[in-house]
Amino acid sequence: MKIQNLTLKDISKTVDISKHKLLINELKMFIKKSVEKAKVNGVVLGISGGIDSTFLAYLMKDVFQEKLELYSISINELNKTELISKQHAQLIERDLQHKVTYIDLTNTFNTFKNELNIDDEYVLSNLKARLRMTSLYAYAQKNKKIVIGTDNFNEWYLGYFTKYGDGGCDLLPIAKIKKSDIYIMAKILNIPEEIIIKKPSADLWENQSDEDELGFSYDDFEQYISDPTQLTSDVRTKIENQHNRNIHKLVPIPIGPELKEN
Repeated sequence: MKIQNLTLKDISKTVDISKHKLLINELKMFIKKSVEKAKVNGVVLGISGGIDSTFLAYLMKDVFQEKLELYSISINELNKTELISKQHAQLIERDLQHKVTYIDLTNTFNTFKNELNIDDEYVLSNLKARLRMTSLYAYAQKNKKIVIGTDNFNEWYLGYFTKYGDGGCDLLPIAKIKKSDIYIMAKILNIPEEIIIKKPSADLWENQSDEDELGFSYDDFEQYISDPTQLTSDVRTKIENQHNRNIHKLVPIPIGPELKEN
């Protein structure tokens, strides 16, 4: 059974969750100190209704209170996937008792799509992610805040994010934390169960799911990190190919040569 479907009591029988409780406090301190170092007024976070952004919202509410700005950005919100994500954002707003600002970029997206004359679904899905990033940065700059990224270790290692989209941020608090550990900490923070058990999705098109698109599960990936010999060669190859073709997202932008002085 997947870890997100287990109770915290069952998980604690095989996992020392005191380490996760300690990590929650370390994350709060890391983000707080990073904001102080940046000398800004607070943080901006995009809420997708998924587990990673939800976890960060609950985590940061205690630290920043009204200095935490939450945004739910819809594009083509009439499709089922976008609608569910918006409903989950509303659930977060109620449960957390913290304002979420709702933005609909459907008209903006359609203008881009028509002007660029592009109908490639993959290209357009990345355009959606970049429009969301642009909006978050506009609010962050306006209010002198920084943008918090939501990529976890699984996504970061695999390069499973849009360059200058959801990968565009000022801080990546959970990029060293596995998805399974995010689920455990989410349960510790009493995040609504329907968000925890939700199938991971970037909401890039209707019924899109991370694991279907990748061709392997996040459990497979974490098994690969701990002991790849337990996986089939086909799954290992898929994971390695995913990582290798996205290395350009994980390294600094290459800089050309300088003028040689005599």
